[in-house]
Amino acid sequence: MPFLLRTQDTFIIVDEKPKQGIFYQTYNKDGFSRPLFIHTGTSLVYSVTLDTEDIMHVVVESANHQVTYYNLSPTHPVKRVVLEDSRFVYLFENLSIQWLENEPHLFYTVMHPNGLNRSLVHQTLTSTSPNLENLLTSLPLKTPLSYYTLNDTLYILYPAYEESYCLNMLIFNTENRSITTLVQSSIPIVDWNICSHHNKLYVLYKGDQYGHATFHLLDTSTNKDLILSIPEDANAPVLLSYLDTLWIHYSYNNRCYTLVALPEADTFSSPIVSHLQSHVNPYAYIDLRHENMDASVLYASLSSTLRLLTIADLDIRGIHPDLVAQDELALLIEGINFRYNIPSTYTSASASIASTPLTTSTPQASLSPLDQLMNTLVQEPLAFTPEAPITPLSALPPLSSVSTTLDQQSLPSSPSSALGAQRKDFKSLTEAFMNNGNTFET
Repeated sequence: MPFLLRTQDTFIIVDEKPKQGIFYQTYNKDGFSRPLFIHTGTSLVYSVTLDTEDIMHVVVESANHQVTYYNLSPTHPVKRVVLEDSRFVYLFENLSIQWLENEPHLFYTVMHPNGLNRSLVHQTLTSTSPNLENLLTSLPLKTPLSYYTLNDTLYILYPAYEESYCLNMLIFNTENRSITTLVQSSIPIVDWNICSHHNKLYVLYKGDQYGHATFHLLDTSTNKDLILSIPEDANAPVLLSYLDTLWIHYSYNNRCYTLVALPEADTFSSPIVSHLQSHVNPYAYIDLRHENMDASVLYASLSSTLRLLTIADLDIRGIHPDLVAQDELALLIEGINFRYNIPSTYTSASASIASTPLTTSTPQASLSPLDQLMNTLVQEPLAFTPEAPITPLSALPPLSSVSTTLDQQSLPSSPSSALGAQRKDFKSLTEAFMNNGNTFET
C-alpha cells in the first residue's frame, strides 16, 4: 500500500513503480512536484515515516534481501544497509520504521531457526551497531502486523491463537512494553484498522468464517463492541476522526461509501455513496501531529489534484493546501457545537425547542435552519444489541486522564413522537441518521 504523509504545510506521496523503484512527490497549493526516486530497482517491501522536522526516513528491502535505511535530510542525508539476509535464512517480514522519542526505530519479524515460528524484533537506527530486542516470540508464520504511533507510543496489532482466535495489541514506548488482548473470537480475525477519537482508541475489525464476514467497531477503553451493518463483502473499511466525528469509509461494488459512527450512542448512520469517486484508493497515512484529523489509513484521490474522501467536501481546517477553507460551513458547525455543548444556552433555548412537539402551532418552517437541525438531532439513541460471537477481553487504560466534553455529558432526551412525521423533510446525513440507525439499505 502506498503512503500518504502529512507535513506542516503539505502532503508527500510515497509509492513504487514496478522494476523502477521507490519514489516520492510533494503536493502543495501549486500541485504535484515531479517524482524523485529514493531507491532504484526492484524492492520487496518498504516503509516510511516523518520526524518532527518533517524529514522523511525510509527503509527498503531490495530483491537481494538487503534492508537499506535512508535519511532524506537535505543537509545530512544518510544511506546505510541495516539488515542483510543474503542466504535467505531470516526472511524479513512486517518491516516498519517509526519515529519515537526523537529517533528512528526499526521493527520487523524474522524466521526462527527451527522454521516453525517468527519473532518480532526491534532496533534503533541511530547506531551502526544497534542492540536487538525480541518483543514477541512464537508468532505464527505469515502473521500480519499493523503499526500506529500516537504521542511517542507505538501500538502494534497482531492476530494470535490462544485456545481461540485473538486480536492482541503490543503497546511500546522507550520505557515500557505491555500486551493486551483486545478481542477473543470463535472465528478468524482477518483485517483491522485503528484510529484515535475523543482521546480513545477505536479498532474496526473483521471476523470471517467460510467467506461470511462481520465488521465490528471496538472501543478499546471500555471494550464496547458494536456490529457494523455494512455488506459482508465490503472492501477495506477504515476509520477517520474529523470534525469531532468518527467516519467509516469502505469500497463496495467499485464505489466508495461513507457512514458516521456514534459509538457513544451505540448507533451509526446509514451508509451513503461518497461524493468523491474518481481515482480513489486507500493509502497508509502518517501524521505525527494528529492535528484536526486522525487515521491510520485514508481514502484519497490522486489524479491532477489531491483530495481526501469526506474531508474534501467538508474542509474547514485548511487541510488541502490548494483549497480555501469553507468559513460559512465552519460557522454553522461551530454554532451547532455551541448549542449542543453549552448547558446554559441549550437549556434556555434549544431544550425548549427540542421538547416542543412539531405541531401546527409550532410549524417546521417557522424555525431557523439551526433550530430545525438541533430539533432533529436531539433524539433518543436507537437500541443496539450485539449478536456476533466475538467478545472483547481485557480493557486498555484510557489514553488521557482528561475526559472529553462528550464523555461528561449525558445524551439528550427524546422529543415527542411528532418528530417522526417531519423526518421526510430532512435530507443527506440528517435523514440518514433517522433511517433505522443500524441498518444497511441496498
